[in-house]
Amino acid sequence: MATTTTDGRLNVFEKCRISPPPNTVGERSLPLTFFDLIWLLSHPFHQIFFYDFPHSKSHFIDEIIPKLKHSLSLTLQHFFPFASNLTVFPAKNNSLVRKPEIRHVEGDSVPITFAEECDLDFNDLKGNHPRDCNKFHGLVPILESPFRVSDDVVKIPVFSIQVTIFENTGITIGLTNHHSLCDARTEYDFLMAWTSIAKHGTDELFLATRSLPFYNRVIEYPDSLDDPWLNLPAIRTLDERYKAPELVPRADRVRSTIVLSRSQINKLKKWVMVQLPAMEYVSSFAIGCGYVWSCIAKSRVHVFGEKGEYDVERFGCVVDWRDRLGSPRVPQVYFGNCVGPSCVATTKTT
Repeated sequence: MATTTTDGRLNVFEKCRISPPPNTVGERSLPLTFFDLIWLLSHPFHQIFFYDFPHSKSHFIDEIIPKLKHSLSLTLQHFFPFASNLTVFPAKNNSLVRKPEIRHVEGDSVPITFAEECDLDFNDLKGNHPRDCNKFHGLVPILESPFRVSDDVVKIPVFSIQVTIFENTGITIGLTNHHSLCDARTEYDFLMAWTSIAKHGTDELFLATRSLPFYNRVIEYPDSLDDPWLNLPAIRTLDERYKAPELVPRADRVRSTIVLSRSQINKLKKWVMVQLPAMEYVSSFAIGCGYVWSCIAKSRVHVFGEKGEYDVERFGCVVDWRDRLGSPRVPQVYFGNCVGPSCVATTKTT
């Protein structure tokens, strides 16, 4: 079958579901911590990965798809929450009766779509120059709709995959996950495992060289239904009518990649050290963020004027707190969300 995207014709030639190997996971659940709950009503997390693939569609179907399916199944036995559902228990008399959780039961699976992009230019999309943001929307999947399994239980799908071939040019792998499932660090670990298993055909090397996900909830999670986060009105009304926010087409947005070479970063560091001689150390991350921030501020002044909407600039980023929480220590392979926003600077546009 086929479906139409905003920017072209996307031919979907297979939709299927992939589960962990039988009897490898069973019934398991994962409580939501404070760091998971704050993302419960946020937009899903989208990622697209580009791979050069100068081969035919038939080669992709015959050789690549079976490997992707097999390796994904093996990966899911180690990263079972990706094949699980966010399980919520609708409130009664406007009061929660049980806390939401990530729950896996035997037979749960990940939906995966295999498609062919016929109109868009792969090399244009993977470039660094400004590209229309809308062109990327058709390459990431949407999350499936929630479904009620009983009077007291509603399941909300949390993960979806789309693999798209640009014949004789490349492949994109688009991922969408509900942010309450995990952060980018956890998803990176999942992708590294899937990559290793797909490359070698088994999980032996992955098990020998990398650590398995850490599922123990060393981060505090609500121990009662009176937790303020659980009593937000929107959380109390989560049920089968919930719809995750989707990407909205915009006519005034482009996506561009800024590449700073090592020599450029070093020049910026030297300039900063001259301007601020008391500073003992400046990181490449700080230099990169500062440079991009200044470019954005200047462009907004150019568009809106100094007295416009953006006369005060604030810089913020999302911080991984795994190494910052003290005792008990949170391992790098902790599964879930362990990030939070940090507003690190405010300045007035001049």
